[in-house]
Amino acid sequence: MNSETQSNVVINISDNDAGEAIISASTLTFTVSGWSATQTVMVTGADENFADSSQIVLITVSEDNLSDTNSATIYNKTVNSTNTDTGEALEFTITETNSSTCVTESGATDNLNITLNSEPLADLILNIVSADTWGSRGLSKLSNLHN
Repeated sequence: MNSETQSNVVINISDNDAGEAIISASTLTFTVSGWSATQTVMVTGADENFADSSQIVLITVSEDNLSDTNSATIYNKTVNSTNTDTGEALEFTITETNSSTCVTESGATDNLNITLNSEPLADLILNIVSADTWGSRGLSKLSNLHN
């Protein structure tokens, strides 16, 4: 506030995507005696556990309609906040049986366990390629890893 008010002024704080950001307070009240005191609102990025790249969140600060009607109008202000995605690159983990993959020419098989580290936004296909094209038979593609 730039000048003293005649009664309490309530400020609303909102965002356009609660899934991306958490705001510590939805309202602030500036009193007649404390009109010039700084009040802090904390914005915390929310992790939605899937790779959606960094997202812009619009945080809007506006005067509550029931506030001091004798004071000058406070115009809405919007602040852009970026929620940087911690899982921006979709990654996966490969676990080998007993820390190695052993097969034989007589047909003995082994397994690779593949786990996604975050939820994809759509179905995902991983292509598996062997450097040995002579002995490589069997699984060459994993599909529909989306939960």
